[in-house]
Amino acid sequence: RSLNRTLERNFSWRGLKWRVEALRTRRSVDEVVMLHSLIYRVEQVFLIDRKTGMSLVRVRSDFAARNGLGMAAGTLEVIQALVRDSFATGAGSGIEEYWLGELQGWIVPGPYACLVAVIRGDPPRELAATLEDTIESIHILKGSALANFKGDAADFQSLRPDLEACLLAQYAASAADRFRRERVMLWS
Repeated sequence: RSLNRTLERNFSWRGLKWRVEALRTRRSVDEVVMLHSLIYRVEQVFLIDRKTGMSLVRVRSDFAARNGLGMAAGTLEVIQALVRDSFATGAGSGIEEYWLGELQGWIVPGPYACLVAVIRGDPPRELAATLEDTIESIHILKGSALANFKGDAADFQSLRPDLEACLLAQYAASAADRFRRERVMLWS
């Protein structure tokens, strides 16, 4: 609804500015409008085996950029091993958050696998609790398969709905929606 209202007003100064930005950045107008009203969006979620660094399951949102972040899973494990070795922090520690340009990654470790969420925007800390609950339930459901992982990730495709539930997003309410809510509060 908010997006439709925004597109209806595309001949306003803001709408024209967004159209110019879309042309300049080679993005669709819809994507530019969504990015300007975006508070946060989880773009991709990886389930990564801790021993091998292999991505077991990967899900992405509809609007996720198709820019080769699949290799980020293995690279991340290498970086974490380097940090552990260089700073003698031990096997239980590692990177919990990282930035890739305008994207940030949150890493939630489990005993045998970790969950990595690639996020655009400024997510609330409640998202961390959602990710922690997800990695716990994954270890409850597939703990023995994760412990005995030998390289075949097909066993973990049944976890795809659990990871898709982490593809959360929040957008700012439009001015009309805020005005309508304020009016309702005033009448109340």
